[in-house]
Amino acid sequence: MPYARKSSGTHKDLESFEELDHNTDSATYRGTLFEYQTQEILKKHLGIYTQRFAGSNDLGVDLRGTWFLPLSSSPNPGDMVRHLKVIVQCKTMSSKIGPKFVRELQGSLSYESQPTMAILATSSEFTQQALLPYAKSLWPMALVVIDTKSQECRKLMWNRAAEKVMHGVQLSTRWILDENGEMDTTPVLCFEGEVIKRLPGPYLRAG
Repeated sequence: MPYARKSSGTHKDLESFEELDHNTDSATYRGTLFEYQTQEILKKHLGIYTQRFAGSNDLGVDLRGTWFLPLSSSPNPGDMVRHLKVIVQCKTMSSKIGPKFVRELQGSLSYESQPTMAILATSSEFTQQALLPYAKSLWPMALVVIDTKSQECRKLMWNRAAEKVMHGVQLSTRWILDENGEMDTTPVLCFEGEVIKRLPGPYLRAG
């Protein structure tokens, strides 16, 4: 018996969203799909666990959750872990992201208790003009480029204010072979100079 998609219904994650029948040409579909894809990629590659928020009172925030920061490069279940509050704004665009969206995220961050990391997750690169308010911000901010085709976090950077709330977790890069067989870089998280081998999650104790 062939599988039939639901014509309507609720969704809470990427799997339940993809089970529904959609108008794939609509901006709402593309935006919601990118939010769920970003949610999955942030969890898989960075250890950020979020829930999707949508509505008139979301203050421009698409995802809210926790970044679980390890206290070693090889955390095990039961180890201590730091919790960092996170808000994420998702933008899927074909053109480069300008400073407007960085300033919007700064505005959303002003309503949050601190420390809170604000992440701007996009499907395209950032302009040089966008990097200026991000770098100068006194609030913790990170910029992420999401590759939905390869399901990877292609680029990641955070500002100096963010360094103060990452509890020793550092950012580095490593060389990989891309889908065309060419060398490329991908971001990796480190602790005390060593690549974090196992990303922590909600199963670890808060420290």
